[in-house]
Amino acid sequence: SANGVGSWTFDYSGTTLAAGSYQFTAVAADGAGNSSSASASFGVTVDTSTPAVSTLNPADNATGVLPTANLVLTFDSVVSVQTGNISIRRTSDNALFEQIPVGDPRVTGSGTTTITINPTATFTGGVDYYVQIDSTAFDDVAGNGFAGISDTTSWSFTTQTLDLTSSTPADNATNVALNSAIVLNFNVAALASGGNIVIRHSSDDSIFETI
Repeated sequence: SANGVGSWTFDYSGTTLAAGSYQFTAVAADGAGNSSSASASFGVTVDTSTPAVSTLNPADNATGVLPTANLVLTFDSVVSVQTGNISIRRTSDNALFEQIPVGDPRVTGSGTTTITINPTATFTGGVDYYVQIDSTAFDDVAGNGFAGISDTTSWSFTTQTLDLTSSTPADNATNVALNSAIVLNFNVAALASGGNIVIRHSSDDSIFETI
């Protein structure tokens, strides 16, 4: 429809356009059938493609990931934070390591193609993890939603192996004080899991103490 000064509107209700770019123009006609020249064109682009992840960091199935590493998704289009959670779980037993709402300050990059997730906790060394993301978490500028990650294999990684770097007392140390504590230093953060620490007499291999 058009008014007397040439402004026009187009009611697109019930009209479905396939993805692509379109140009609209309008031609006015009076009661006598006289037609105006076409108006200036009005361009629109219909985008129905959901945003997809271009790269993951760490990459899926990566190994040797630092326990302090951030998680980064790079999308093929600009995305913005919506609602939902990002869940990081331990692969061995599906235990929740950390769940982060997408609106939390630990998730940055809304309005760009790169989303960075900075967990509060430190990953344990030598452990397998996987990441899941709710399908409501991110939309592109056209309102198309990221499909999310719901399985346990699309984004998984293994942190750097836990290695003993030094100890106190040092190996083969002498004149160690009788009340000395035993301190073990690892290359990455360690998590008590199971089993015992056994201290033995070197002379006959008998047990001094089991902890």
